Amino acid sequence: MSPQNPQTFLDRDNWMRAVNASDVSHATAIIAFQIALSLDEEGIATLTNGQLADTLHFSQRTVARAVATLERRGFLIVQSFTDGSNRFRLGGRS
Repeated sequence: MSPQNPQTFLDRDNWMRAVNASDVSHATAIIAFQIALSLDEEGIATLTNGQLADTLHFSQRTVARAVATLERRGFLIVQSFTDGSNRFRLGGRS
């Protein structure tokens, strides 16, 4: 899998398995899975923390911490915008 652009559902699913096998919290894994399931055909998910929080019934603070953890661990590449939206790409864990 290209770390920034999964080519197949299998690539995405393998990324999800890697997140699941890691020691991230349950909430972080659920947030990661929602991001992965939101990818468009270019391998990008554009979401706000508020959208993720509302969809998953977590606080925005929990979402922000989870996204930061996933980014720090190399699972996500995050580009944030001034309107509050984020562009997520799956990262290859280093």
